[in-house]
Amino acid sequence: MKKLLATIPGLLGSDPNKVMDKKKEASREYYYKNREKLLTAKKIYEHNHKKEISERHKKYYQKNLRERKKYNQEYRQIHKEELKEKQHLYYQANKEKVKKRVKDYYEKNKNIINLKSKAYRQKNKEKRSKQDKIRGLKRRIEIKKKVFDYYGNKCACCGEMITEFLCIDHINGGGSRHRRSLPSRNLYNWLIKNNFPPGFQTLCFNCNQAKGVYGKCPHQKIKENRNEVTPYDSRTIRQ
Repeated sequence: MKKLLATIPGLLGSDPNKVMDKKKEASREYYYKNREKLLTAKKIYEHNHKKEISERHKKYYQKNLRERKKYNQEYRQIHKEELKEKQHLYYQANKEKVKKRVKDYYEKNKNIINLKSKAYRQKNKEKRSKQDKIRGLKRRIEIKKKVFDYYGNKCACCGEMITEFLCIDHINGGGSRHRRSLPSRNLYNWLIKNNFPPGFQTLCFNCNQAKGVYGKCPHQKIKENRNEVTPYDSRTIRQ
């Protein structure tokens, strides 16, 4: 184009670059002046030539499939955090809309999705089991942390602070009966759902077990009677 413009300096000017810049400016001005009109015409054209446009897009995509995939992968890697943030913001702004869309899609393609997920599980059985274990462990740690943050991060009896040794105790007893009455027998989830009700405390496994078997932890007996230490209280031992 520049070579062509350079051959006719009398008509369009001596500098082809200036001519191109003027043309760009003119087209930009025309677009902003007639923006609504042009957009309406574009919508009408797209509506009338829907099939033709989709076919053209498909052909282009199939032709440049490898290049497009490579470009998309590179772009996602470079802008990973930015894309995550955008997705999060969009989800927060359109939560109900997204949930409805996902639900509708699942209902429409239920059988295909189930078959695909079943095939994937069978193909990646070992990988899935490892991932599920790691995910499950992370989830349990998060739930326990929430509960211990409320009821205390150390044993109320001996002061043990290592999280792996801690558990939740029913202060007035009846823990086994209460756990059996829960749908999933998960006490920690129940405590979170019920806004951390009173009647519970943090104990270590040793103190909790001793309290359950002997009715009172030996640490408490030592505190009550420094001079005499008894192995158990005969009135509270299980028959």
